[in-house]
Amino acid sequence: MTNKLSDEEHQASLDRNFPYIEQDAEAPGRWVSNPLSPASSGKRWDGQRHWSTRHGNAVVRWGLGEPIRIDFTLYPDRTRGVVQKNGYGRWRRLAMNARNWIHGTVQIRGDDVTFSDGEQPIYTPPPRTSAPNLEADLAHDAGFLEALQDDGFADATYEVLKQDQFYKGELCGWRAGGGSAARLIADLRGLGECSSDWDPWGGPHDESRMRSVHEHLARIGWRVEAKEDQE
Repeated sequence: MTNKLSDEEHQASLDRNFPYIEQDAEAPGRWVSNPLSPASSGKRWDGQRHWSTRHGNAVVRWGLGEPIRIDFTLYPDRTRGVVQKNGYGRWRRLAMNARNWIHGTVQIRGDDVTFSDGEQPIYTPPPRTSAPNLEADLAHDAGFLEALQDDGFADATYEVLKQDQFYKGELCGWRAGGGSAARLIADLRGLGECSSDWDPWGGPHDESRMRSVHEHLARIGWRVEAKEDQE
């Protein structure tokens, strides 16, 4: 497994991969017409893909002409930190507990960038019905939801949901892949995460935690089987 970068190494990587340009300089890349590629709405990117601009204390990181991350953003409590877009294009910052994400809006000015806390995402679980529905059962099980707050257990749950299929009696109630598994993990944890926080990354395979996931599933009546294409 690759060692995690130190804060200094991570910062150096950002500065290297997002080189600075003057704030009022012409963008070093842009979208141009590409009639041969209708799948991308007739556009292609021409030029440099990533760069940074300084705005007082704040540093805006740009990707394909859009701000995607801002360092040293001014928070509502007057401290500074990082804000970034999630997989759905919404701005968010880590709370002081470094556990949950707070969603909001940014204002980019010439002399600074500010973040304002906004409406937080709300997950509405599906109701339980007579039809087998793994998501509904997990969303309404307090024991599983408590266990899912542990990052290692969540990693293991992602792996189990991604690679297996699940039956209640003889009926299958889940056989989706990594993207759906990641979305479900993010929704059930309730920490302001999104599917791209989990898919395709996940975590190391921890066999003991994966057994624990299977035990939780068995407790609420679900049988785990390998997907047919894995047999």
